[in-house]
Amino acid sequence: MTRQLTVGEHVLLTLEAGHLYPRLATLGVKLTAQHFVEKMRDNDVELYDIWGGPRRTIEGVDTVVLSMLRHSHTALFNAARNSAERVERIGDALAPRTPTMAIYEGEKLGRDL
Repeated sequence: MTRQLTVGEHVLLTLEAGHLYPRLATLGVKLTAQHFVEKMRDNDVELYDIWGGPRRTIEGVDTVVLSMLRHSHTALFNAARNSAERVERIGDALAPRTPTMAIYEGEKLGRDL
């Protein structure tokens, strides 16, 4: 669920949508664009459309993952940096990034080693 015009706008730009969206559909993932979460209560989530219209409730929700206030968690890096000869920090440990960027950094570091 996103307030954006489409779910996963970034994957449209990187041409990954043609591969990703069919896999998500096969797994039963429901994508909802142009909505905000109004309330979360027990296993119910109330949504409203950014353009107006009636609110609706999705019942029986197992998990809600919020993507907001993105910042790096560096505790593991800080704990490990003095315990090995070489410790590198990439991906979200360095700064919030897209999965594609983190994968690229991991592959680049692997090749450099």
